[in-house]
Amino acid sequence: MSRQPFFWIIDNEWPDYSVETALLREAWPNCRIEFSGIPFGEDLKRFGAEADVVLAQIGADMNAGVIAQLKNCRGIAVFGGGYDNVDIAAAKVHGIPVTNVNGYCAEDIADYVLAVIFHFYKRIAEFSANAGNGRWGVEALGAPIHRLGKQSLLLMGFGHIGSVTARRAGALGMNVMAYDPYLPEERIRESGAEPVSLEEGLRR
Repeated sequence: MSRQPFFWIIDNEWPDYSVETALLREAWPNCRIEFSGIPFGEDLKRFGAEADVVLAQIGADMNAGVIAQLKNCRGIAVFGGGYDNVDIAAAKVHGIPVTNVNGYCAEDIADYVLAVIFHFYKRIAEFSANAGNGRWGVEALGAPIHRLGKQSLLLMGFGHIGSVTARRAGALGMNVMAYDPYLPEERIRESGAEPVSLEEGLRR
């Protein structure tokens, strides 16, 4: 590339991109960097066609119409673990590779999954409300609740998030099953889960 590259960062979540900017300036001291929020339609018209690389928050709508206007684009990098809002087929037609952050927030989402399980299975909100009224134990809920240990959990899909969730749930004593037709059974077992068919997992 004879000229300095142009990086276009599209994001509506994070207010500070000093780390990214410093890394880009270290590699290309005179590179051009532009920032846009979401929606970004006006900036697409103003300078989007000139961008060499687009760094986009997962919520940015990189549809076929947008991608067709990225005349100089050599790559789209998504700040997230999926390609939810990127038209992969359109990018392929235009010869634009697309990448994401493999394993992004896997531990945080696994923690959230367990938090939701605790919240609903252990009926924490009801306990909290009734404790303020002086009621506790079975009296607070009207019926017994059960321990998470020995309960069964089915994970449908076993990527980074699924494997981290399996290890956390297994540590609680849960019987963890996983359905993922794209992974060898050995990979699933390595994370402490039992590989099952979808039908078997739902039945159990």
